[in-house]
Order: sequence, then structure tokens, then C-alpha cells
Amino acid sequence: MRARRWCRRNSAVRQRNVAIARKVAADAAEVRRHNPALAAQLNLAAYRLADTVDVRDQLMSTVTTTYTSRLTGHTSDVVSISFAPRSTVLATVSWDRTVRLWDVGNAHRPVQLAVLHEPLRLLSVAFGRGGSVLAAASEGSVRLWDVRGGAAAAVLAGHSNPVPAVAFGPHGDTLATGGNDFTIRLSDTPAWIGSPLESATAPTRGSPERNGHGTSRRRTTTRPAPPHDHGK
Repeated sequence: MRARRWCRRNSAVRQRNVAIARKVAADAAEVRRHNPALAAQLNLAAYRLADTVDVRDQLMSTVTTTYTSRLTGHTSDVVSISFAPRSTVLATVSWDRTVRLWDVGNAHRPVQLAVLHEPLRLLSVAFGRGGSVLAAASEGSVRLWDVRGGAAAAVLAGHSNPVPAVAFGPHGDTLATGGNDFTIRLSDTPAWIGSPLESATAPTRGSPERNGHGTSRRRTTTRPAPPHDHGK
């Protein structure tokens, strides 16, 4: 008699655990897209409560699925992104006039490191000098930022229209900018990071060189700014 009661009691407990486990697994499926870490924890708890085939399958799907994380903060279109060389630092720029730096070493838990403000809508971004300098191109100019100090280091003027493209050379010292004014400009980036600078655009000797696209190519030289000018 006692054995029957014990069996009935165990059966009731088992059925209750299975019902709870399936409910927890269903909750995990609902949050998986937005919070994969929580979904994995819920599925593991459900499996420990009742190791049924359907709960186990739900747990396995959590483990084997590739998840994406969202970087939130920008309030307008994100138009360009760039990874720092050999680093987990990511730069994103937006029409909301901000550059945001992120540490995405843990893809499920990205960390916002800094927000850099620009006066105009941004169009493109690139890292140079091993990730210590950042070029942010906007509708009016190209600004160089000291990534380590989070300070604007120089403004490269010269383009008369928005600058939708920036790229550093393989060694990170030469910056190429492409503008809607039909020009490509090359700027030397010497070891002045951290000091206030301004830039002056000067044509190369003779007439500006014309490339195959009918656009001119000029080299930009950079000189220290006077003490009252902080390059902003």
C-alpha cells in the first residue's frame, strides 16, 4: 500500500516537473533573440528539472545556435563602422553626429567605451596608427581623434563637399579621403597624437595630378596649431 502511494506521489511530482520544465523552455524560446545568455540559463534549468526529449532538444538548439547582439545608442542612421587593427574596439558613426566606441570582446555583452560628438552629420570612419588614431569624416571636414585620450587632435580641411570615404594606408600613417567635390586627398599622420593640431592643404609641386577618373589628388601636410586653437 505504501509502495503504491509512493509511486503515485513520484508520478505526480514527475508530471509537475515536466510541466514546469516545458513552461520554462517556452519562456527561454521567447527571450532567446534578445537575451541569449538568459535563454541558455533557462533551458539548462529546465533540463535539470525534467530531462525529457523535447526539453533536451530545446537546450541543444540553444547551445548550437549562433546569436547576434545589438549595439544601441545611436538615434539616427548608422552609416559606417570600423574595427581597430588587432583589437576588439569597434567604432560606429551615425547621422546623429556621434562617434561611438565599443569593446565587443564579449559579443554577447558589448561595452560602450566613449561617445565623441561632431558638429555635422558623419559619413565614414577609419582607424589608423594601430588603432590609436581615428578619422571621422562628415559633411564638412575630416576630424582626427586621439583614441587613447578621447580628444579631437586635428581637423583636415580642404574638401568643399561632404566626405563619404576615408581609409588609412597599410602602415596607418597615410590617410586617404574621398569627397563629393571630385577630389581625393592624402594626409600624412605623423607622431603628433595627443597634441592640438590643425592642418593646411597644399598642392603638390606643379599642377594637381589628374588620375584616370578626372579627379585631382593633393597631399595634406599637418602643422601644430597655435596655443589658442584646440582643433575643435
